[in-house]
Amino acid sequence: MLFGNGDGTFQIPQAYLAAGGAGSIALMPLEDDNAAIMVPDNITGNLILMFANRGGTVEMPPLQNLGKQPGGIAAADLNGDKQADLVVTDSRTGSVYVLLNMGQGQFDNPTTYSVGPSPGAVAVASLRNDGKLDVVAADSGGIDILLGNGDGTFGASQTYAATGPLSSLTLADFNSDGNRDVASAIPNIGGVALFAGNGNGTFQPASNISLPSGMIPLTVVSGDFNGDGKPDLAAA
Repeated sequence: MLFGNGDGTFQIPQAYLAAGGAGSIALMPLEDDNAAIMVPDNITGNLILMFANRGGTVEMPPLQNLGKQPGGIAAADLNGDKQADLVVTDSRTGSVYVLLNMGQGQFDNPTTYSVGPSPGAVAVASLRNDGKLDVVAADSGGIDILLGNGDGTFGASQTYAATGPLSSLTLADFNSDGNRDVASAIPNIGGVALFAGNGNGTFQPASNISLPSGMIPLTVVSGDFNGDGKPDLAAA
């Protein structure tokens, strides 16, 4: 935990015991102005839930057994109750877990959805422009799409192939057609896979964006970097 000074500098880090194999982290603001911090432990299969108060201290975490090797995590209101729910991938079981928020920092038992092998990064967005949130997960062979019903439940996974394992996700309307597209890094070929969205929850076959020779992209993000109103891509 590095507390900001407001000028771009930070105080000395404070360490909190959380997970033996933390792959990612998600933050959730709470109604009492405190915050919840979720960390999946890919060694024990637990989801670690910590609470940070406005004074900057973190309480010791309770554990919730989740699966075998949880990795990617995303927080969003999946059922319209104004509380952030959780979506977590499990690379060992090839699953996506959905945990609905029960209030006061408690989550219901996870609902499991089968996806492709070794899912990692996960994102939540409306892919059909209907206000219902859908789930996108990156796996070792492409992306998996779970279309949401608006009540916290999802349909069966739809898979779109890529030319190698995908390591991250970013969503934006890259071709200016009003629909969300998906971009993901492909480390083994040194490129970025771009899946153009059709606006109804389906996608076009992946097209590859090549990077300079020798590059191994691990993460991609999107944003309007030059102020022209068009989303750009950055790869690390």
